[in-house]
Amino acid sequence: MVSKNWEGVYARASSIRVTFVYNGAKHFETLSLPPTPANMKYADSVRKEILRRIELGTFTFSEFFPKSKHAAKTDRPLFSEMAESWLNSKTRALAETTLKEYRNTINTHFTKPFGKRIMADITFREIDKFMSDLKVANKTFNNVLSVLRGIYEYGMKAKACSENHAAHIEFAPKDEPKPDPLNQQEVNEILRDMNEHYDEQIAIYFELAILLGFRPSEGIDLRWSNVDWNKGLLLISSAKVRTVTKKTKTSKDRLVELDDQCLALLQRLKKYTFMKGDHIFVYPVTGRPYPDTSNLVEKYWRPSLKRCGIRNRDARQTRHTCASMMLMAGCEPDWAAGQLGHSVEMFYRVYSKRIQGEDKGRERAKMASMYGESCQIFANSKSS
Repeated sequence: MVSKNWEGVYARASSIRVTFVYNGAKHFETLSLPPTPANMKYADSVRKEILRRIELGTFTFSEFFPKSKHAAKTDRPLFSEMAESWLNSKTRALAETTLKEYRNTINTHFTKPFGKRIMADITFREIDKFMSDLKVANKTFNNVLSVLRGIYEYGMKAKACSENHAAHIEFAPKDEPKPDPLNQQEVNEILRDMNEHYDEQIAIYFELAILLGFRPSEGIDLRWSNVDWNKGLLLISSAKVRTVTKKTKTSKDRLVELDDQCLALLQRLKKYTFMKGDHIFVYPVTGRPYPDTSNLVEKYWRPSLKRCGIRNRDARQTRHTCASMMLMAGCEPDWAAGQLGHSVEMFYRVYSKRIQGEDKGRERAKMASMYGESCQIFANSKSS
């Protein structure tokens, strides 16, 4: 008689039953072994190995239970099953917003053409044609391909397919968004227009966006508790993307210096939000924190540009405008990079042409001046 209790392992009259969850379903499989203590211990080790393989994504029914009615079905899973299993394997490693983006990519692009197909039956030519026919921007193309590669890589580990077809498709060249800053006249026109047509909070938001260069996702999540009034500093430590608060794009906090103008703008905002919560900016229509940046862009930014007759730009150009103003003012690039949350290398890469343009020979003049002074010193020393 077997007296010890084994989790997920049960003694039958002349066999042993093993239970486990695979692809969201609970399975009951039989080992044709008499339930002796030694065999129960062996069955427990088999179950633990099954769980380990499931965790790794390498479990197959046919290897452990070749006569099971589930072997043929589950060893040839659908693409949708592998996509779901791949997503589940990423829940601990990825931010919630990233997981939502991956799920949206799967639902938008893969469910209809491949969802109900057995993954192993999908050919490379089908995958290649699907990606070739995808009419999207290069960035979206690469995002779709990245998800597809991940699903296939998981499918190979799970033995749902023998090859990662997506790995043979090349990523598209990156569309590097170029800085397209506003000039000072355009800045003045936009701020004047916003003060005339919108709640004061909106005009202050965009003026601070231009003066401080924060990312829009950072701006809507700025907190009063992160303002150091005495030292004139603002800690930027979070961002809000599709209603979810997360770390900044670089996952690094940064302290931004506030000049008198910025402090004065924040003082003006106090009457609206300071005593009502921790968020500096709220949506004036609801009085609640912004869930995302769409209202700021579509309801305020784009209409203001249109009224001013200014060429349409993404609202992130406020950040590039800030960088341009810093360089025009002669700020050191390493300080400007710190204010924007760039590495110095990234700042030089993005703004190298503008740095050279704003230099207008200043650095060469410094060198010429030093050369002239040294020559004069040399001449004086010879004459003496």
